[in-house]
Amino acid sequence: GLLDGESLAKKNIHIPTASSKQQRKDWIAFLVDVETRFARQMRDFLKNDLGVKSMVIDSQIDWGGLSGYAREAIMDYADVHAYWQHPSFPGGGWSHTNWTIDNSSMVNAWGQGESGTLDKYATQRLVDKPFSVSEYDHAAPSEYNAETMPLFAAIAATQDWDAIYSFEYGPVTFEKDQNRIGQFFDHGSHPAKISFYPAAAILFREAALQTIESAGTLALPDKAYLQYDRSKEAWEKAQADISPYAVLGRRMGMRMTDNQGVAQYKLTQAAQQQAGVPVVHNHAGGSVFTVSSPKASVIVGQIGGHQSTAGAMTIQSPEFEKNFGALTLNTMDDKPIGQSKRALLTAIAQGRNQDMVWNKAHNSISNKWGKGPTQVLGIPGKVTIACSNLSKVYALDQTGKRTHEVNAQHSNGQLTFDISAANKTVWYELTAD
Repeated sequence: GLLDGESLAKKNIHIPTASSKQQRKDWIAFLVDVETRFARQMRDFLKNDLGVKSMVIDSQIDWGGLSGYAREAIMDYADVHAYWQHPSFPGGGWSHTNWTIDNSSMVNAWGQGESGTLDKYATQRLVDKPFSVSEYDHAAPSEYNAETMPLFAAIAATQDWDAIYSFEYGPVTFEKDQNRIGQFFDHGSHPAKISFYPAAAILFREAALQTIESAGTLALPDKAYLQYDRSKEAWEKAQADISPYAVLGRRMGMRMTDNQGVAQYKLTQAAQQQAGVPVVHNHAGGSVFTVSSPKASVIVGQIGGHQSTAGAMTIQSPEFEKNFGALTLNTMDDKPIGQSKRALLTAIAQGRNQDMVWNKAHNSISNKWGKGPTQVLGIPGKVTIACSNLSKVYALDQTGKRTHEVNAQHSNGQLTFDISAANKTVWYELTAD
């Protein structure tokens, strides 16, 4: 309660460092009210007084925990930022020499039942508002960066997100020669990220992967922030399964209501089992993420020494460095793979600079980024595509032009060819002629 001498009239009431449950609720309600009124005033000023036509938000919807949902509910859409294994700085601040990353794969984390950034943010979407992720990246120099764009685009497409942004194209290093990876987040000079942009655009923007029909929706009660600090707590109290396997297999989101009581979870199953739902497979060497549709196939993970299949595409790969890679197959004529006459295969294991020097723990290179031009570690293996028309394969250069034809065989409705570093490409064009 009040200390001696404190009163509203004197305007000297302290902010409690410990409180009863009701005091805490009053304090949170006060903060939310002030913040929401400010956000509404700013929105109205922009929209009504200045005549701004563009969509307006205040900030990331999860900033402030569930109280942020009250603030952003009056905005035009909802937005979050997400980074898989953002650099940590043991010495504090932001250092270009004293930093670490975990240097591991999100796919392997999912395979072990651990949450990643993409499944986490799937549960934070509001189902009745457009949803964007306006910053996303997997920090360089991770040796698993090839998963960045295929996973981002695949999850966004299947979860029914509305806009996605990588952070960032760059470069921000202002180097004279922009032919190397210069810092954590540059995409423009990172071949394992930028090379998947064409495939990612087709997967997400052109809806080559369909939205999952089964849905898991959490109905939040009125003033949910007074019961739950963060959305994860609300999901768990509602006894919803938000393990990676469950989240990847259904379209997730929350709905704000005027209902009293507690958060309620509802699972709506599709009328029949839907093909093309993301799946994580575990085998002795690790985990593999797959998702497919009639027009696309995505395979990401520990593919070395293993055979992996996603829809019409199969890769049989021998063991290689890290055994980790990513492949996407997209048709370029908007036809199913089986009937397509032109398709693009993107295949990458790693992107890295020359003379990049890791520490003993393999979780930092300090400022020893090495030199350009960047190198790409290719995926070795035999690719098989189930198709009727595709019969020839060409390696493409960095501008998308053909360099040479790759030996391929087509028989019994299957196109088979080898991919390897010898082809010196990340892009393979598959055609009918």
